[in-house]
Amino acid sequence: MTCNFDDVTDFALREIGEFTEADRVVIFLLKENAPVYDITHEWCKKGVPSRKSDPQGTPVDKLPWWMKQIQKKKYVLIRDVGKLPKEAVTEKEILDRHKIKSLRAIPLVIMGDFTGFIAFHNVMKTGVWDNGDMALLKVFAE
Repeated sequence: MTCNFDDVTDFALREIGEFTEADRVVIFLLKENAPVYDITHEWCKKGVPSRKSDPQGTPVDKLPWWMKQIQKKKYVLIRDVGKLPKEAVTEKEILDRHKIKSLRAIPLVIMGDFTGFIAFHNVMKTGVWDNGDMALLKVFAE
């Protein structure tokens, strides 16, 4: 039996999701030559709704506060969506709509280029992570 990229990616998402106690792990990739991203892969804990059926081609400018950090190849750490700063009002609306209580997002960098991000969502409870967790996730994303 051969294993394709999707099988390996799905396995890796499940493993890292369970290890980090995330409720959902989603890969968002930027489209080539367009300032939009698509959900390409996802893992959800049992009972957590999928985001794969969300409309694709979401404009990058829908997440201005978030993307400013991600595109600088920095991670986004939101321990409590309810405590986001005023400049993240758009992000808060989107996260509230999807019932996301906290998240971590790590930029995906391939050969030095920003290509998207991996988001770790918590929908059951807010999350508390330390710098060791974030360092591990950064290595995973790279």
